[in-house]
Amino acid sequence: MSGRLAIVAGAKRYGALNLGSWGCEFVDFAAPASGEVIVTKNRVSLFYGTNLDLIMRATKVRSVLLSGCSTDLAVEAAARDAHDRDYLVSVVADACVANSKDEHERSLATIGKIARIVTVDEIEG
Repeated sequence: MSGRLAIVAGAKRYGALNLGSWGCEFVDFAAPASGEVIVTKNRVSLFYGTNLDLIMRATKVRSVLLSGCSTDLAVEAAARDAHDRDYLVSVVADACVANSKDEHERSLATIGKIARIVTVDEIEG
């Protein structure tokens, strides 16, 4: 199995990432409000192949606050892409997760070279 397929093999096997299926539904507390833009992410980075950068520039967004699954894959890719597009990037460390604590910590150390690493308490305060 190729590296690309290995990353999503489990999700494909269980149909977890099929648009319109249970794996792509919003959880109630994070559901978009009426009128909010929804961007469908098709690759590891949320910027790749989407109109997110265009939307953000049109609405004069200057900074991003990132969290999510796969600190070492999706979050790091998004942080790198956002940084390369000149956004001020912050990553919420305790709202991210990786396969292991070691992978999570290594990724945060790398991301910390281009982004501010914060905690949920810091952004809520």
